[in-house]
This record gives sequence, structure tokens and C-alpha cells, in this order.
Amino acid sequence: VFPGVIEIGLYDIIVQVCKSGLSQHHPLKKYKDNRIAFWTDNYVYRHGMDEIVVVFEDVTQREKTLEELERRVKERTAELETANKELESFAYSVSHDLRAPLRAIKGFAQIISERYAGALPPEAGRYFDFIVRAGENMSILIQDLLDYSRLGRGALKIEAVSLAQTVDKALDTLGSKVKEERGKVTVEGTLHFVEADVTLLNRVLVNLVENALTYHPPERPPEINISSRREDGYVYLTIKDNGIGIDRKFYKRIFEIFQRLHSAEDYPGTGIGLAIVRKCVDLMGGEVSLKSTPGEGSVFSVKLKEALN
Repeated sequence: VFPGVIEIGLYDIIVQVCKSGLSQHHPLKKYKDNRIAFWTDNYVYRHGMDEIVVVFEDVTQREKTLEELERRVKERTAELETANKELESFAYSVSHDLRAPLRAIKGFAQIISERYAGALPPEAGRYFDFIVRAGENMSILIQDLLDYSRLGRGALKIEAVSLAQTVDKALDTLGSKVKEERGKVTVEGTLHFVEADVTLLNRVLVNLVENALTYHPPERPPEINISSRREDGYVYLTIKDNGIGIDRKFYKRIFEIFQRLHSAEDYPGTGIGLAIVRKCVDLMGGEVSLKSTPGEGSVFSVKLKEALN
């Protein structure tokens, strides 16, 4: 009936079932002879002592649909990869092209402010100071944009990382900021090992602790508690502060790029720090969450796979 059963290997299955009496499933194959062609899923079983039953399930339409979906996915993936490369190239080029004129603006404004301070009216001096500060803020914004655009471009090195060592390194980086803000940072209990990229994890810790040192009422020095706990194969790293807190309705918004809840006059920042945190954690296969009470403080939790030390 179907001459091609030998070519697709089905005849051998029929012989095996005939000899053993055990039913078998012959995997999906594309059947083709001089009359027909179709995708078939085959099931073979023995009926009585002298009969073999072969069930041909025609799944041609399903396979055609899957092939079309796969083709579309490949096309869409290629389009997204091209768009991402173009976006990264654009961000990198724009950031570098902005730096040269920005340095000139800031540099000349600073020279005028310092060299001709005595000759300038007080109001003009203040304006030049505004230009210098704006240039410094713009430089920080450009650097944050570059950092954000670079995330995920290099190969990740996921390995067992000591949270204790990473926290120590982050606190060393922020040592001057802690003193400037009269802050107090405590590490509670044992910090565990996690599966992470050490560079990304360090960036996460620096950004979260730096935020805790920044967003606090002027009359209340920041107090930060860092701890970790293990649960069901994961480690939850917690950074708790006594800062200004965040309203629940802004929980998702603050992890988006360029989202700020306060003016630059009240608290410095570019609105990129927490977006970098989320992107770093996503790249490491983890999750970041927040619980906060306005006026009392915030608790950021980073969930990562536990590693055996």
C-alpha cells in the first residue's frame, strides 16, 4: 500500500512488533513516494497472532504550521538582533559625540568662573556655576547611558560567587560616600554563595547601596542593613534602609530607565541606576523586588540561584 515504509524505517518496526508482540511508536517522519507526500506519526501493534496494525497519523498541517512559525521566529529574531545592534551603536556613538562639546562647554565655563571671578557680577558668577554643575550632571548621565547600553554585550561568566567578598568590594568602592553621608552599614549573619557574574553582581550591590546612601531625609543619617537567606535552592540578598521610602504605585516604574520620583535639586541622580540593577539581575537569571513604606525606608531583595562553596 505504501512502498516507502522501508525507506522511512517503518518496515523494520513492523517486523520487530511481529516477532516480539510489543507495540511501538515510530517517530515522526516525512513519507514520500511517487503519488503522495505527507508528515506522519506512526504507531504499530499486533492484533491477534497473525495480524499487524499500523496507524498513520497525518500531521502534515501541524508540521507546516510549525515550520512557518519557526521561519517567522528566525526572521523576527534576526530583526531584533539588528535593531539591538543599531540601538547600541547609536547610544555609544551619541554618547561619545556628546562628550567633546560638553567638555568644552564645561571647561570654558569653569575657566571664566575662576579666572574672571572678580570682574563678573555676582549673578553672572552664579550662572557660570550652574553651567559647570549642569555639565557635570550631563557627564554622569552619558556615562550611565554607556554603562546601560553595554550590559549584556559581553559574554557572561556565571560561577559561584561569594556574597561576602562582593559586599566588601562594594563597600570599599562606596567608602567615601558612606563617610560623606555619615552613614552606617551593617552586615547581618552569614552571606551565602550564589551563581552569578561577579562584575554584574558588584554593580547591583554598588547601585543599591549608593541609592540607600542618597535617598534619605537630611536630618536622618542613612542606616543600611545587608543580609541573605537561603530558600528552595535560591539565595535572597536583602538591602534594607531607613530612607525616604517609595509609594507602592511606583514599584514597577522605578526599575524603568529615566524614571525619577524626585527633582535633581532634591536628590541627585540620572534615573538609570535601578534600570541597570534590573537588567543585571535579569541577565543573571534572577529577580529583584521591593517593599517600602514612605517615610520609613525600603527593602530591596535580589533572588539568585544558590551555589555550593
